[in-house]
Amino acid sequence: MPYLVFCPREFDFPRNNLENIFYAGSNIQTQRNEPAFPWDRLCAERRLIYCSFGTQVGRVPWACRFFQQVCAAVTTRKDWQLVVHAGDFCVQLKEIVPSESRVTIVRTAPQLSLLARADAAVIHGGLGTVKECIWHGVPMLVAPTGHDQPGNAARVVYHGLGTTIEGRRATAAQIQEALAAMLENTLHSMQLAYFSKRFRENPGMTTAADLLETWFEDRQAKRTGG
Repeated sequence: MPYLVFCPREFDFPRNNLENIFYAGSNIQTQRNEPAFPWDRLCAERRLIYCSFGTQVGRVPWACRFFQQVCAAVTTRKDWQLVVHAGDFCVQLKEIVPSESRVTIVRTAPQLSLLARADAAVIHGGLGTVKECIWHGVPMLVAPTGHDQPGNAARVVYHGLGTTIEGRRATAAQIQEALAAMLENTLHSMQLAYFSKRFRENPGMTTAADLLETWFEDRQAKRTGG
C-alpha cells in the first residue's frame, strides 16, 4: 500500500526504506481568499509574532490559557508585537487579556499574508501551518496538541527550523525565553532559507496525481508480467 506524503522529502526524517513512500511536494495554496485584517495596528519597527492553533482550536481545552501566556510574554517586550488567531476563544481571550496596542486578537486571520511579515510563529504543529511557515522562512515555536503534531514538531527541531514547548504548562517567562532565543538563532535562519527554497522549487500541485498514476501503472504491470 502506498503512502502519499504531502510535503517534500527533505522535511521527513532520514529513512532507509522508501519503498511505497511518495513525497508529493509542498502543496501550499498560495493564491486564496483571506479574511480582512486591521493592518494599521502593526508597526514595521517591531518584531511580529504570529500565534495560531489552526481552525480546530476549540477542541484544545488548554489553548485559551496558553494564548494568555503568549500575550503576557509579548507585552513585556516593547520591541515585539503579537497577532493571535484565537478562533472560538476570541471573545474569551479579549475579556482576559488587558487591552494592549501591541496585541491583536482575531477570530480568523489572513495567515499567509501575516506569515509573509512575521519574524516568528507560535503554532500547534499542524502540517499545513508548518509548511506555510517554512515557505515564508518563519521560525516556529511548536506546542503540539495531538494527532500528527508531535511528529511534525520533532521534524521541526531535527531540521533546525524551530523549537518546541509543552503548551499545557508553559509560562509567559518560558515562552518569552524560547522566542528570544529562537529569534537570535542564526542556524534557524540558514535552515529556513534552504527549506523555503526547496519547498518553492517543489510546489507539488500535480505531483500527487502523477505519483499515484505511476504507482498503479507499475503495480498493474507487475500483475500482468509486463
